[in-house]
Amino acid sequence: MSTIVTRAGKGSPLTNAEMDANISNLNTDKLEVSNLASPPAIGGSVPNTGSFTTLTSSNPIAVTSGGTGSSTAGGARTNLGVAASGAITSSGLTQSTSRLIGRTTAGTGANEEISVSSPLTFSAGALGIGNIPVANLNSGTSASSTTYWRGDGTWSPISTSGQLLSYTIYAPGIYSYTKATNNPSFIIVEVCGGGGGGGAGQHLAGVGNGGFGAGGGYARKKILNASLGSSETITVGAGGTAGTSGSINGGTGSPSSFGAFVSCTGGSGGPSASDATAAATTGYGTATGGDLNIDGAAQTSTALAMGGWSALSTPHMGRPVNAAGATGRGYGGGAQGASNGNSTSWYAGGVGGPGVVIVWEYA
Repeated sequence: MSTIVTRAGKGSPLTNAEMDANISNLNTDKLEVSNLASPPAIGGSVPNTGSFTTLTSSNPIAVTSGGTGSSTAGGARTNLGVAASGAITSSGLTQSTSRLIGRTTAGTGANEEISVSSPLTFSAGALGIGNIPVANLNSGTSASSTTYWRGDGTWSPISTSGQLLSYTIYAPGIYSYTKATNNPSFIIVEVCGGGGGGGAGQHLAGVGNGGFGAGGGYARKKILNASLGSSETITVGAGGTAGTSGSINGGTGSPSSFGAFVSCTGGSGGPSASDATAAATTGYGTATGGDLNIDGAAQTSTALAMGGWSALSTPHMGRPVNAAGATGRGYGGGAQGASNGNSTSWYAGGVGGPGVVIVWEYA
């Protein structure tokens, strides 16, 4: 044990000689560890034999098992009071997968693991939402394939009012419509008369140009179920026949109708001509009874080689070159007249476009 002279013990300041003696004594009695099998453990006793060297960063004291007192992970957790798994507590830090940290009840206390269940998902640190089970929406009361979830928190039937049930396009002929088949709340009918046929053309000394047929009338009407009879007659007119000679002009298109509700006449046929251009056709088809009625159009002049048309067709533009006329376009379109500048034989006009009736049924 070193002897140290202190100012308090002496009662007066130390002399230079006394200071030097204190330093010499401390240096003599310092602890140096050497020639030991291992450094002493923390809390152990220092051997009183052997020589000593100064402890440095390159010669640290070893701490067995990291200071936990156990060489196994399980023993270390036990000694430290750390749970291996389960809910997070004040003494535990581990956590199961797909869990959130928080508390299920208000108040102070340790954090808890909160499970994430459907429809919520928790993956890669992100919280998401999947499909919400029907049972979670008002307990699924009244839920079915014909209901939907409303914003006011109830399941409501899907309304089919005004939904299209079916439609039928009727070609020229006579039919019977029966409302009981689909029992619609209402129907919308479209009716168009047949287009006029085109006139024939003959060449003797000049060019013979047959006239164009006129377009049929068109109407559209909504009819309620209560206004319909148990059955209604549908009549669909054909297009006018083709003109084939000087005595046979293009024929007038036949009328179309739906019961007594809507009727449309056909367009007039174009006249035939030899060595001349036939006069323009003026007899276009008319429409009555519809909520919307559109009369057909006719060739407006001999100079303007444009055929007649209906609301469901487009007109022929221009005459053929030394050929027969073409059939009327679309539904109710007027046919093209023939043009003949090289044959004494008659070139026939075209056949008028067919009429049509379309029935749309709605819930």
